[in-house]
Amino acid sequence: MTDSNFYWDSFYSSNRSKVIKGPSNFARYTLELLPQYSRIIDFGAGNGRDAYYFAENGFKVDAIDASKSAIEAIRSLSHPRVICHHGSVLVIADLTDSRKRDFLRPLVFYSRFVLHALTEADSESLLNLLGASNGIFSYVFLEYRVVEDREYAKEFGTHFRRFLDHTTLVSTASCWRGYEIYSNSIGKGFSRYGVEDPVLGRLILRSVCD
Repeated sequence: MTDSNFYWDSFYSSNRSKVIKGPSNFARYTLELLPQYSRIIDFGAGNGRDAYYFAENGFKVDAIDASKSAIEAIRSLSHPRVICHHGSVLVIADLTDSRKRDFLRPLVFYSRFVLHALTEADSESLLNLLGASNGIFSYVFLEYRVVEDREYAKEFGTHFRRFLDHTTLVSTASCWRGYEIYSNSIGKGFSRYGVEDPVLGRLILRSVCD
């Protein structure tokens, strides 16, 4: 187990009562863009707050997290439209291969507050996977901390975080075959909580494949 995984296992075990309830602002925004009948891969689903929100709105969700405690928290929600998967980037590849066979159901990739929590190697693996997916996802939704957020106070203290260069990520994603940039933005006000109003990047891509 990596130090990061140990942190998140401890976090979701000891802070379960404190973990934010209800959907994130990013999930609410995402919901407005989801194609009808979408199946959502929620990578880094945490305690399942967004996965549950999507499921409550009629969507099927594959919730992936590397933390066993997080997966236990999601399973405790017992939602029939949420399937839990313990693991990391390799799980996405397996799920994409199996879910894309359902051609009548658009496949959507969603990941909030995860890119900056991954090691550089794991982040590169994820971005390479998305970049090589050739438009299989109807939409890709990403939200993450950026370099401008480095010096601000953090509600949950000090643990492993990276801070991404938003412009570089947008430039990288603009080269992904089968996708176009639907929107990108950077700023505060996206996710206020406690002492925090973090500076976040949002990047949304849309498939150009019929």
